[in-house]
Amino acid sequence: MFVNSETYDINGHKLVLRNVFKDEAKEVLDVFKKISDETPFLMKGSDEIYFDEKGEELFLDTINCHQEALFLGAFYDDHYIGNVTLTSFDQYRFRHRMELGIALLQDYTHMGIGTLLMKKAIKHALELHKEQIELEVMSKNIHAINLYKKCGFIQTGIKVNNMKYKDNTYDDAIIMVKTLKEDL
Repeated sequence: MFVNSETYDINGHKLVLRNVFKDEAKEVLDVFKKISDETPFLMKGSDEIYFDEKGEELFLDTINCHQEALFLGAFYDDHYIGNVTLTSFDQYRFRHRMELGIALLQDYTHMGIGTLLMKKAIKHALELHKEQIELEVMSKNIHAINLYKKCGFIQTGIKVNNMKYKDNTYDDAIIMVKTLKEDL
């Protein structure tokens, strides 16, 4: 759990990275739905998001209580614009790994915010003495792939035709891993 709030200047605007709490569930859910409609690269569109504000509150409470998990929100001029998440595994054989997810409103991409979120997630994993972070990214999501490569992730596999869109086209999922052992 990330507990420090950090403030940055982004083009004369205030960016705050901090935990997100259950009383912010409606805003988080609304932004997630918007992001889901802005990009085809997430698992679902807003029409497939079936949980409500109470479900989001429960999720935020749960993730904030988990000692290893991270849900770090980005607030631009006090408006929630996205997040990075890290989740760990409970099974002993997988505890050295974490899974990463990132979502950011399109209006706030290409400003360095994604890089800041990634660096905070990597730092969190290092503080937990994890050995690797894993993620999946759609092969057509070139900007995200470039961000991950910049942060030290390498491609380790492909899931062919992983996603099928409503227009009957497909996209492969690229599996990427950042090994943290050398950073320990």
